[in-house]
Amino acid sequence: MKKAVKGLDKVLMALGQAMTVAWALMLGALGFVLLLAFAAALVAYAYTGAIVIGLLLVTPLLLTLMWGVLAIGAALRDIWAELQERDFQTLWERSQGLRVVYKAYFG
Repeated sequence: MKKAVKGLDKVLMALGQAMTVAWALMLGALGFVLLLAFAAALVAYAYTGAIVIGLLLVTPLLLTLMWGVLAIGAALRDIWAELQERDFQTLWERSQGLRVVYKAYFG
């Protein structure tokens, strides 16, 4: 079952790419520089700068959380669509085969 990439899937792909880039940057030299800048802002009592730098430091975590929530939503959407396509048999329809076997053996 091949399907076209739709709106939520495109958002998930873009968010996943941004998340990967953010983690790569924050785990590298840029993250170290931001940590030093955050410490310097706290020492200098520049709380506005500390808040901005702090938000930059937690950006990968926030992107990961957003991506996870949207991915769960997309998975549930796909599961729900697949369940809607199935034709479920009732209990009576499922038991007809057993009924035939029972009558064959026990008349």
